Amino acid sequence: MKRILLTLSDKWPEFLLEIIVITVGIVGAFGLNNWNENRKARNEEVKILSEIFDNLKEDEVNIVQAENQLKKSVESIGVLLESKLPELDDETLSLNLALFINFYKYHPIDNAYETLKSSSITISDNILKNAISRYYEYEQNRVQSGLLDVENQFHRFLVPFARKHITEFAWLTSATPSARTNEFYLDLERELVGGKDNNSQTLMVLRKFIQSNLDLQHMIKNELNIN
Repeated sequence: MKRILLTLSDKWPEFLLEIIVITVGIVGAFGLNNWNENRKARNEEVKILSEIFDNLKEDEVNIVQAENQLKKSVESIGVLLESKLPELDDETLSLNLALFINFYKYHPIDNAYETLKSSSITISDNILKNAISRYYEYEQNRVQSGLLDVENQFHRFLVPFARKHITEFAWLTSATPSARTNEFYLDLERELVGGKDNNSQTLMVLRKFIQSNLDLQHMIKNELNIN
């Protein structure tokens, strides 16, 4: 025992140095592992954000097309409601009828977000994470619901109206009435009044959605330092 104590007394600096070296090695190994894990997580985050950004660009094209088409429909409703229908010339009536009798089928581009939801990838910026979630879980569903209402209106009311009164129809180009009778004008006015609020409200939702899309693109560009 005395010999052991003497050995410890003589060699304690060596033992201490060895303990320090081992401790530093363990801490360093943990630090390197954490660094690797953080780098891997960041790479995955950058990859999924880049994919979401690409999806947003595609979605922007779709919703701008929907906005342009619905805007023409709303404008045609205004023209027809504000005019004396019997006095409209055939060409103006035909064009505005065709613009009114339409809908746009919106297919959301959200495959990258679905991948994010089903993975363990974490978006480090909470504000960005919440903005992405709101866009896909609320705003995209809201605008899709509005466009579905316009489509349902088309199938429930405008298709029967067209079958009853329209003889020639070219999508967004022309709709020729079979006869410009009082019954035709009354039925048309009823459909115009019914479609006005629905189309106008959906158009407002679409425009807000386009802005949300652009805002989210901007946030992701800032996060990824994209020029």
